[in-house]
Amino acid sequence: MGLNIGKLAMGVLKTVAPLATAALPGPIGGIANALIKGALGVDDEAEVERLLAEGSPETMVKLKEIDKDLRTRMKELDIKESEIHAADRDSARDMAKSRGIMMQGSLSTIFVLGYFALVGTLLFSNLMSGMDEFQKGQIAILIGVLTGAMAQILNFWFGSTKQSKEKDDSKMLLEERGN
Repeated sequence: MGLNIGKLAMGVLKTVAPLATAALPGPIGGIANALIKGALGVDDEAEVERLLAEGSPETMVKLKEIDKDLRTRMKELDIKESEIHAADRDSARDMAKSRGIMMQGSLSTIFVLGYFALVGTLLFSNLMSGMDEFQKGQIAILIGVLTGAMAQILNFWFGSTKQSKEKDDSKMLLEERGN
């Protein structure tokens, strides 16, 4: 039921209408698909992709309205938004169940061990003393990116935290009040 559009267009859709994007592959994907095409006034997926890639302000406003309409329809149908987002996140775990978990476990282990080896080396060696400011900045960026990836690995294995859910709920409430 999902839209067959390119990565750029899907990225725009995820940014502007995250609920509709998350709903596309799920059981209410048909509703989300129809809302997107209807709001943009087109039937052709190529035209949807073109409009998303152009990113006109009118299109962005229409996409924001799609999320509001979908949220309303979900309430009418008694569908919980959190269930849609949870189903979207569970796809990685389902893949691991069906194909085995060895590859994910191995990659996670290698990454975590490599991360701590790199951080430990930088902290407990004189390696950084011979670097100029630019190189130190590049290392800081690398550590930041790797630290962000650590959170994703931990969320894959242990699930998202309650604080993360509360943050998402607060953000959604602010969006509803602002729109």
